[in-house]
Amino acid sequence: MTEQAFGRSMDDVPATTDMYFCNGAVRHTFSSERRVAAGIPATGSFTRRRRSGTRHWGTPMGANETTTIDDLITTAVQVGTGALLTDASHQAMTSPDLLCFGTTETVCEPSCFTQSDLYKYGLGVVLSGSWILHDPALSGLGASFAYLPSEKIAIAVATTYLPDAFDDQGNYPNASDYLWRSIAAVVAPNDPPPQLRPPAGG
Repeated sequence: MTEQAFGRSMDDVPATTDMYFCNGAVRHTFSSERRVAAGIPATGSFTRRRRSGTRHWGTPMGANETTTIDDLITTAVQVGTGALLTDASHQAMTSPDLLCFGTTETVCEPSCFTQSDLYKYGLGVVLSGSWILHDPALSGLGASFAYLPSEKIAIAVATTYLPDAFDDQGNYPNASDYLWRSIAAVVAPNDPPPQLRPPAGG
């Protein structure tokens, strides 16, 4: 299925993303996100190998989650079905009311934009087409879960990065968002999520 989702052999996937697993656990990744904050010029090399430690910089303590892919799938199903909420709360969480709301703001790009069918905010979740998802990326790690209620399909992925994934400002595309969408197009061909433009080099 992986080759079908990517349209090529995994041997041909660019080296800008990679995963290091040992007994199912991510062992390390790389990050250049703090380049600008650390005052490292764009012309200099700056990549940190992330093996362990806190991922809390930039988010409140307790706002991060340590999980497994199995638990992430369970979360996708529980959030997507509304099993943890009243019907009214689940409806409010997944309502498309913000469609076409908002404008692009340079002070908070790329997070501030006009909401569209491709990517719109619910209450605590993201909606994309018929899919309910969450797709955080921080400190050289990305993870996404997505759920399609009509087909009861849940997808969860995690990604890590190699140094070449980062641009000269320390930015990088959330590969987990691209990955789950590629998988979803294969497993739900009648209701795939809107597809993102592939990242440069990918």
